Parts: sequence; structure tokens; C-alpha cells
Amino acid sequence: LVLGVFGCVGKNRCLGVVTDNAAAMKKAWQILQSDNRYENLPIAYYSCFCHTLNLLIHDIVKLESFSTVKENAKKVVKTINNVHILKSALVKIQKSKNQVLGTLKMPVQTRWGSIVSFLKSIEQNKGCLQQLSWSENEHVIGKLGNIKMILLDFVFWNKIESMLILLKPIADWILKLESNHSFVSDVVYALNDINSLLTNNLSNIDFISDKEKESVLKSFEQRKNMALHPMHYAGSILDPRTQGTNLTTAEDIAGVEYIYNVTKSLMKEQCGNIMTELAQYRSHEGLWGKEFVWSVELEQLNPFTWWRGICGSSSISKIATAILSLPCSSAATERSFSTFSLIHTKKRNRLSNSRAEKLLFVHQNMSNLKIQTKEKPLCTRRLHNDGAMTQINCAEMPETTEEPTLFSPTEQEPSTSSFMLNTSETTGEMHDPSSSSDEEEWDTDNLVNDSIDSESFSSRSKWDEFE
Repeated sequence: LVLGVFGCVGKNRCLGVVTDNAAAMKKAWQILQSDNRYENLPIAYYSCFCHTLNLLIHDIVKLESFSTVKENAKKVVKTINNVHILKSALVKIQKSKNQVLGTLKMPVQTRWGSIVSFLKSIEQNKGCLQQLSWSENEHVIGKLGNIKMILLDFVFWNKIESMLILLKPIADWILKLESNHSFVSDVVYALNDINSLLTNNLSNIDFISDKEKESVLKSFEQRKNMALHPMHYAGSILDPRTQGTNLTTAEDIAGVEYIYNVTKSLMKEQCGNIMTELAQYRSHEGLWGKEFVWSVELEQLNPFTWWRGICGSSSISKIATAILSLPCSSAATERSFSTFSLIHTKKRNRLSNSRAEKLLFVHQNMSNLKIQTKEKPLCTRRLHNDGAMTQINCAEMPETTEEPTLFSPTEQEPSTSSFMLNTSETTGEMHDPSSSSDEEEWDTDNLVNDSIDSESFSSRSKWDEFE
């Protein structure tokens, strides 16, 4: 499968391959790294960071103390959702409170962070669920059965709140990094943030043993080592918001070495000049010693745009944009799978693979086309006054308080309306995966320009958003 992608896109235009953490994918990395056709190319093979964080959540929930709470919570949700009288009574209580509390949700194995949504839906409905357990209706009490004791147990609710405090920061980072506007440089910051939050929050949870707390921190370190690649360190160094300040000495060296290896493969003739510019960038000398370079609000400007727009005259900008354009997760691919399930349905089962691929390509790239209406649309209407046809511009049509003239179906045909939109397309590009390159040398311009359109990024929120 990966070789097929290399054949369509061109191996000389690939700088990274991101997959999930399945054993088959990691075996594919080893095969490609040992292949003579690709072993000398600076292609980074790394795992989806969001999937790694989801595995960390599952590691934590598997602990005995958390597992018991999870099973009791699932028993509550299943009982209420599967019994009509209980579900109806709960909805009635929710409506009486005049609040949008949402429904009770179950965790989904294939949905990242769904365990947190599951626990949150129970915690939000705490008052309604307890009121349900106090019901005087004999039928409701009879259907509740054993879950009544769970709902009235204050220890259960305290454990739910503790689990949310521990797991919600991880789920928040999953939500943030699975978007199309995340960067590989965010991974290091996210891991440092999660590490500090886990350490602080674990000390405040008293219903789990010290051994389980050590197990949580050990699982974090294992998942961290699984997720990180020197490419992430390089991205952190080249991100003007962090500039590698959150890296250890060993990580900083690995990041600089990765930048050097990429430069040597992409732009060998300018390798010395680019490494000099890297030193100037990190020490704020040369171009980066100018005040205007750092005058922008970096938190409101994505690093890709900063390198192309402000530092585009430097040679290192091509290396920086190439590295920063790499995705930190495979969420976009997962979304394409969901889109494909809407295109290739039971009723459209005769679609050929080629046609289905084209329809998916159009749907996924529609967001790259920004259609803007230049002027108010013209509305052409048929006015049946004495049989005359009149064309009216809706933008110029005067307001009137007169009541419209009614016509019976036997006197006229149904009126029709057509809207004509004058639109203009922006420079958003759609990348055709069928285009291939047979060149054996690196095409730096295509790699950088085709990697990501700077206009596809939106301004970033402040780092304190998830702290």
C-alpha cells in the first residue's frame, strides 16, 4: 500500500509516512527502511500521535481501580438506554431542568478519546440520574435494579470526577491535534504538558495505590518513546513560537542532526549556507536579528506562514516549511474513510474503484476551494400579470407592504426561481494523487510548494488554552 502511494506521488516528493501503531505498519517501516530504493532518502516513518494518546488512555483505564469504575458506569448507561421507561423518565427530568445536558454515551473502540466523552456524559447528568433513583414510581425503581445503589454511591461519583481530571487533558490534546491545523512541533509541547498534569493530578487521587500511579507514569514514558521521532524535535526547533526551548540537550542535538540530514538530501549544494542560517535563526542574528521579524504575534500566526511570508528570502525557509508541513496524526486519513462510507453505500454498490476514488478526491478537496460571492445574487422570477414575463433584480427590488396576488393552480403554472452566483476561486490547490514523478533527484520546489497551502491554516489559539 505504501509503495503504491510512493508510485503515485513520487518517492522524491515524500518526506514522511505516518501510520497507526499496528504491528503490520511497523513491520512495513522496517521493510521500507531496508529497501535499497528508499534507504538513502530522509523519509521519516512515525506513528500517529493521536492514536498513541488514545492508547495511553486505554492503558490508564485498564488499571483495576479505574476498570471497576468504568464497568459500573457502562452498566448504568446500558441499563437506562436499553429500558424505555427509564430513558423516558430521564428525558422528562432533563427537560424539567431547562438545561441542555445531552444523552448518555457509550465508549466506542474506534473513536479516539471516546472514554472521556462517556464519563463526561454521566458526570453532566449526575443530578438527573440521582433524581431518577429517588423516583416514587414503582416501575422505574423496579427497572433500575442494582444500578440504584451505584447512582446513590457518592464514592462512585468522586471516582468519576477524578478520572475526568486525569483523562480530560489527554482527550483535549487529541481533539486539538487531530485537526487539519496542527503541527509536528505541537507534539513535544503536548507531551511535556501531559506529563506535568499527570504527575500533579495523580498525587491528588487517593483511591488508587502507589503501584498503580507508578504504572500510569511508566505507560506514559512507553507511549512517549513510541510517538517521538527526531523529526518532532526538528519541528520544535523550527517553530518560531518555541524555538526548541522545551527540548532536552539530547533531543536538541537529534533535531539539529535531522535538519542537517534533510538538508543534505534536499539541497546538498546549499547545505553549508542553510546550517549557517539555522545558527543565525537560533541566536537571533542576521535576518533574525531584525526587529520586524519578531514583531508579529507568533501565537496568532502559524509557523508555516511565518517562514514563507516573513523569512521566505532565506534558504532555510524551504527546509522549515517542508518539515513543518508533515502531519502529526493520521486523522485526515481516518476522516477520508468516513467520507468513503458515505460515497460507496449499499445503493451505490456498483461504483468502480476508479470512480469512487475520484468522488472521494473531489469531496476531500472541496475545502481547498474558497468560493466567495462578489455581488448579491440575481433572482429571476416569472410574474404572471396579464401574461407578461418580467425579470427582476432582487438586489434592486423595492420593498412593498402590499399583499401578494394569489393564483389558483388552474390559472397559472408553478413559479420558478433561479439564482445566478458570480464567484471567484482563490489559489487553494487540490493535489492530484495520480500525478507521479520519475525524477531521481529531489524536487525541492515541488516538495515545498505542493506540501501545504499556507492559506489552509487558520490562526492558532494561545498555548494556555489547554493548560
